[in-house]
Amino acid sequence: PIIAFERRQGAERLLCAFNLSNAPASLTAEQDWHPLDGHGFAAVLQGGRLSLPPFGAFFARRAD
Repeated sequence: PIIAFERRQGAERLLCAFNLSNAPASLTAEQDWHPLDGHGFAAVLQGGRLSLPPFGAFFARRAD
């Protein structure tokens, strides 16, 4: 299963997604998220689809 949530402060938004399974998983995500680098996790956001490897994580931000 994937657990995903959004944090907000003012106009800034942060998306956090976690794949808690030992199999790849994906979910639909809005196109205008900007992936954050430097966290060491591999995930792909392409064409409105977020793909997470087993036990993977994804972090992105967006400003409204």
